[in-house]
Amino acid sequence: MLTFLESASPSVSAAVVGAMATVLVGVGGALYTQAQIKKREIEEAHRERKVDLYKGFLDMVARMMSEQNENVSLEPPSQQ
Repeated sequence: MLTFLESASPSVSAAVVGAMATVLVGVGGALYTQAQIKKREIEEAHRERKVDLYKGFLDMVARMMSEQNENVSLEPPSQQ
């Protein structure tokens, strides 16, 4: 390949190098975009589980805090 570029005219060599660079940047951009999409999909798949976990945690904290307060109608967490 390099011997072809060396023996070709400078304008042809420049065109070939430019085309190769364009293809490489395009493929790199596409791979990067696909990686970002996959990362976003994984985060979205875990989102529901995280929301449930955080809700449970906050509910437990609220019940523990209300255990000593008679003005709050929440039931304290069960002792296990």
